[in-house]
Amino acid sequence: MTDTIGTTGSSNRDQSRRSNENLMEQAQVVRDDVRELGHLGKQAAKDLVGDAKRTATATYRQGKEKVADASDRVMGYVEAHPVKSVLFAVAAGAIIGAVWSRRR
Repeated sequence: MTDTIGTTGSSNRDQSRRSNENLMEQAQVVRDDVRELGHLGKQAAKDLVGDAKRTATATYRQGKEKVADASDRVMGYVEAHPVKSVLFAVAAGAIIGAVWSRRR
C-alpha cells in the first residue's frame, strides 16, 4: 500500500511539474505576443504622426499659395484701378472708424 501511495505522489509531482512548465511556456508566448503588439502599436502611431505631418504641410503650402494668389490679385486690381481702390479704402476706413467710435 505504501508503494501505491509513493507512486501516486511521484506521479502527481510529475504531472504538477509538467503543468507548471506548460504554464510557463504559455506565459512566455503571451509576453512575446504582447511585446509584438506593443511594437506594432508603436509603428502604427509613428505612421499616423507621419501622415498627419504630411497632410498639415500640404495644407499649409496650399493656404500659403492661396494667400499669395489673393495678394497678387489685389495688387493687380489696385494697379489697374487706383482711384477706385483709394475711394474703397477711404470708405472702408470711414465705416470701421464709425463702428469703432460707437463701441467706445
